[in-house]
Amino acid sequence: MSLHVAGVTQSPNRRTAPREAAALLALWLGTVRGRLAFAAERGVAGVIGIALYFYALALHPLIALVAGRPLQAAEVVGIAPDPTAIATLGLLSLVPRRAGTLPLIILPIIWCLTSALTLRTMGASEGWIPLTAAALAVLAQAWPRRNGTCCRRARRR
Repeated sequence: MSLHVAGVTQSPNRRTAPREAAALLALWLGTVRGRLAFAAERGVAGVIGIALYFYALALHPLIALVAGRPLQAAEVVGIAPDPTAIATLGLLSLVPRRAGTLPLIILPIIWCLTSALTLRTMGASEGWIPLTAAALAVLAQAWPRRNGTCCRRARRR
């Protein structure tokens, strides 16, 4: 049995290992290790995180209208992969760096880069959006935090 939607055929039994691996890693970090806590900073990383999350939830669905498609074709977080990856990048930008979120942020960045290349190959005008989101997420991760850490753990005194 397969599902046919707009010219795309997908088997309902198809496993999505990368997504499941990311979900299990987030579950492990958040519950078992207790290290996944969201706290919006007043710095650059916090602003980028909130902006990416807000964009994915509220503005990305409107891209369908700008591109000349009906609102029924809008990409929504949780259903379409691009806004879901962008929202994930936004949320992970809000997590303190000591939580070890680097393994979690890799898959959404890879997805955004793949999506940008695919959209560019197809000649779609919105291919810059996932690429910009990935670049902003990398910037948020690399930006020095208030406690003076950048890409490494802060020393305990």
